[in-house]
Order: sequence, then structure tokens, then C-alpha cells
Amino acid sequence: FEQFKKFLLINFNHKDNLFFICRSGSRSLMAAQFAIKFGFKNSFNIYDGFYNENDQNWKKNLPVKFI
Repeated sequence: FEQFKKFLLINFNHKDNLFFICRSGSRSLMAAQFAIKFGFKNSFNIYDGFYNENDQNWKKNLPVKFI
């Protein structure tokens, strides 16, 4: 968790909006909760994850940064 905290502190400002997404929405929920705990109050989870069951496909066109 300390590495994640260090990563956030180095790369983002506490006032930034941070949106976390994973495959199902569970790991990104934990990440958003930890980010809030670390002082990043504008942290959000994409609750249904990247592979959702709706057919809107809005996520398919999002810019993605793999880290």
C-alpha cells in the first residue's frame, strides 16, 4: 500500500479527479478507497468495471494508460 500511496503522491495532486477502473469493479473500488484514505478526496470507482454487461460500449473508446 505504501508503493501505491507513493505513486499517487508523485503523479497526482490532491485536488485531481481520479477515476479507477478494473475488470469487475472490485479492485478499483479498493484503489479508490485507499486513495481517499491518502487524501485524494476526488477519487471514484467505475463500479461495474471495464467488462460490464451493458451494450453501450462507451468504455471501449476511453484513453487508457497501462501502468
